[in-house]
Amino acid sequence: MSHASLSQLSDAALIESAQFAVRRERSCTAEVVAHIAEVGARKLHLRAGYSSLRDWCIAKLGLSEDAAYKRIQAARASRRVPRVLPMLERGELSLSALVTLAPVLAPGNAAALLERAAGRTKLEVQQLVAEQFPQPDLPTVVTTSDTTEPLVPSMKTGCQRSIPTRPCATQPPLTIRLFGVGPPPHVSFREAGPTR
Repeated sequence: MSHASLSQLSDAALIESAQFAVRRERSCTAEVVAHIAEVGARKLHLRAGYSSLRDWCIAKLGLSEDAAYKRIQAARASRRVPRVLPMLERGELSLSALVTLAPVLAPGNAAALLERAAGRTKLEVQQLVAEQFPQPDLPTVVTTSDTTEPLVPSMKTGCQRSIPTRPCATQPPLTIRLFGVGPPPHVSFREAGPTR
């Protein structure tokens, strides 16, 4: 149906048409997720020369990075727990809610989790996951030092990157060390000595 023809519909017909479009969209999303799951299982993206399923989805399916991420997470969850696809298609589980559940969804906990998540919003599913799988609070670390340490990747803390900044000529540079990989993430603010 063209956008122009929508203006010709009665109010009731427009609402009915919108509801039908949403059902069709859910069905299409579930179908795309199922296809991505099968492509991933067969590793067809590797045979096509792509290093990741994400890259394949972006290049071959024309998905945005966000759309590819969500559908890949849903696809992987559907391989572990196939019943998520019909729930996605029926609208019992939104794509965003499924992506939120995906990291903790396993065959052993699927029945209880999916029953509690059905019909809930993404925020409600986030709260459900937080209740069922509590995580320890992450510490905040701020330190100062007179010297700047050399950058050394660490297995314990992950990749370290120093970002020297100079807010003004009279102040010494401020080095911010970001820990990009590894549990738990820390940020360290370090006053650096004069540059040599």
